Amino acid sequence: MNEMTTTDQTKKSSHTGRIIIIIVMAVAIAAVFAFLIWPKIQQTDKPDPSFVALHSFPEGSPQAEYIEKTALPALERQYSGIDAAALYLDESRIDSEALRMKNEGKAPDVLFLVSEAMAGLAGYGVLEPFDGEDAAAELLAVREEYAGGYTSAGVIEGISYGIPIDVSALVLLYNPDLLPGEQPANLESLWGMLGAPSPGILGAPSAGGGDVVGFILPDAGMKSLAPFVWSSGGELVNEDGTKAYGYLNDAGNAAVFDGFAAAIESGAIVVAGGKDEALEQFAAGAAAMTLADTSDLPAFDRQFPDFKYEAIAFPAGASGSVTVLGCKYVSVSKDARRDVAAAFLLDILSSGAMGADPPSGIPAASLASARPLPMSWSMADMQNEFLLAMKQITDGYKTTRQALDDLAMKWDAYLP
Repeated sequence: MNEMTTTDQTKKSSHTGRIIIIIVMAVAIAAVFAFLIWPKIQQTDKPDPSFVALHSFPEGSPQAEYIEKTALPALERQYSGIDAAALYLDESRIDSEALRMKNEGKAPDVLFLVSEAMAGLAGYGVLEPFDGEDAAAELLAVREEYAGGYTSAGVIEGISYGIPIDVSALVLLYNPDLLPGEQPANLESLWGMLGAPSPGILGAPSAGGGDVVGFILPDAGMKSLAPFVWSSGGELVNEDGTKAYGYLNDAGNAAVFDGFAAAIESGAIVVAGGKDEALEQFAAGAAAMTLADTSDLPAFDRQFPDFKYEAIAFPAGASGSVTVLGCKYVSVSKDARRDVAAAFLLDILSSGAMGADPPSGIPAASLASARPLPMSWSMADMQNEFLLAMKQITDGYKTTRQALDDLAMKWDAYLP
């Protein structure tokens, strides 16, 4: 047998040392995993909460703070065995996520929704009615006490699926630095406002390096254009919201849409890709005016604290100043315990924390004249058809009357 040399012994010791180090490191990694990672994995096995409030209120807002820190803990104290939780989602995802949760048997109990989301979820059978022959007595009592003067809001085919909260209105914002002197006085007239920006500011460089435009709209959808129609004396649908043909496509409305298309062609109006883009461009000094919902202004002010602007009622047309009533609604899932849901609603609605009053500084006339958009199970489809019709008009693909005739017929298929 060959004797092991000193060099061989050294190599063996070194190899053994490396093995020991590897083992020690593996044990350490396992310990770290057990201490830091494993508890988080086990948290996924925690039973789902038995009461979920789904909302889109920003973190730190009075609404979110009250729901999460006051209302839900109070509900847990009131009902033994209730494990209550709030789930925040971006407004654009709430309806699809609520439907997914419903299909998985985990529907949220109470939902805070904008009109389109509420109408869609009601159409899919997710929401419990607040009135009608199938309404629970507890929920009917809540609506009768807290619907206030907005009893037509949240109603589809005569049935209420949401109690309006965070009532708001679409208003005109303008930048006084871009409308100097007497120019803001022109904003009192519906069509005068489109000529309000002086020729000197159109085409001038903005703070962002682009051109300054007169009026930037969030989009060419029905919410943005409804005030132009209503203030000019037109209607989108008949009084009970069941028919568009003969109303949306009448001659007066055609003239309004012609004027709107001409304003886009001349550059007096620029259409943005949504409300966020419109407000950002407005705050950057790239536009003299825009439309905004009063419910969006607190977040806008927080995002751009140094930007100075004026908010006024929508300019008056032949029928005065008539704008869009915006609401968030609180709705109840059909899978919720009605007594628990009713107790939660009574708490939040009586608290004054849900933002029922418009932000300070907003003209009261805006709310006094505001009207809700036509309600339907298919509000999203109605909006898409409206956007398509506007594109056909502005691109010259169809005449205004042809596009409005087709749009009205399509809307009739969606209306109650």
